[in-house]
Amino acid sequence: MKSIGMCDEIVRAFRNCQPGVWPAQPIDAGKPFKWQMRQIIKPQPNWKYPGNYERGRAWDYGTNGHAILRGWGITAGFGLAQEHRQIGFAPLGVAGDVLAVREGLRRKHLTSKEVVVYTSDGTDVPSGEQTRNWMTPTMIWHWKVEALPARYCPNAAVREHAKIMRVRVEQVQEITWHDAKTEGVTPIIPGQLTACSLDPYIYGFQQLWDFLNTKRGFGWDANPWVFAYDIMRCGDAE
Repeated sequence: MKSIGMCDEIVRAFRNCQPGVWPAQPIDAGKPFKWQMRQIIKPQPNWKYPGNYERGRAWDYGTNGHAILRGWGITAGFGLAQEHRQIGFAPLGVAGDVLAVREGLRRKHLTSKEVVVYTSDGTDVPSGEQTRNWMTPTMIWHWKVEALPARYCPNAAVREHAKIMRVRVEQVQEITWHDAKTEGVTPIIPGQLTACSLDPYIYGFQQLWDFLNTKRGFGWDANPWVFAYDIMRCGDAE
């Protein structure tokens, strides 16, 4: 099963979705809830044309799950040129696929042992391991570090799953305030010294996006192409 890693803020927003309910509904409407996510397309498409152009696009999946961008309308002198561009696989899958959600973990010191807890809420991670006479209730910490980021979360510690409901292709700056809200971010009002007119939800998303991606060369200003996924928090029956 493929998986995704989520930071603590986003885990809390995702777990605020009612499990098995679509369209997504929050458990607590006063807190952020997450049912969208974006993944950078690698390698980035190189669709560059000389001069001014207008574009209108729609896309679908070709054979074997390849995403195909269809109907680029390029205004170039006389007439309208159309191009079909195959941009490769959506790495996490297509609608109907289920993903494991990996979370950050940390060490918790007890009197006689050290156990594992989720960093997003401090909940003990159940072990599922059974000794001869009793069930070990909490996973024991076996690592030499104090904490593990989400990407190193072991399969045994996965407690949430996400079902892909829809996939589309866009550039990151095309995100709307509604999309940014459903990414689970906290709205941030730009300060007076910040030359920014973005909606608070988009600004909050921009800040998180830059924190995660600028050093990799895919910051907000680079406006990279992304796969945008709609996801549902799975219920027990999924």
